[in-house]
Amino acid sequence: AIVLSGDQELRREFRDHLPADAVIADLEWNPAMGPRELALAVQAAAEAARGHVQARAIARALEGSAPVQDWQTAAAAAREGRLHEVWLNPAAALHVYLCNQCGTVAEGPEPCTNCSAPPYDRLPAPELLVRGANETGAQIHFASGEAVELLDKGTGLVGRWRY
Repeated sequence: AIVLSGDQELRREFRDHLPADAVIADLEWNPAMGPRELALAVQAAAEAARGHVQARAIARALEGSAPVQDWQTAAAAAREGRLHEVWLNPAAALHVYLCNQCGTVAEGPEPCTNCSAPPYDRLPAPELLVRGANETGAQIHFASGEAVELLDKGTGLVGRWRY
């Protein structure tokens, strides 16, 4: 993210020279800030800007045709190379496990209800999703800021199909 600090008129003038898709945050200049305070303010501004841009991208994906919004479908699509892009909050599904054999959602210490695979043969859904997406070249985005809030209104992920 690019953090513009200084006079409002100068920031506006400089903004015109930046790419349209740049993640930009504004920070009002305050000479009374010490180095640590300034660094924390810059970090907070950058994180807020990044979260805002991610939230816009997630909203576009949700408005598209048939977004992927459940962990089981997203993990299978990622593994098969049908997932183009995914925004996720891995913490939203740490309790959700997918059977490594058949892909069924499984919870608790019992064998898979679909294929009877032992409980040690399952992984957290976020891990399977990230592994599959990484192997097939899907874009993986870990949400931050307001994007996390948007994802947490649903299942904790939003994905777009490759085709």
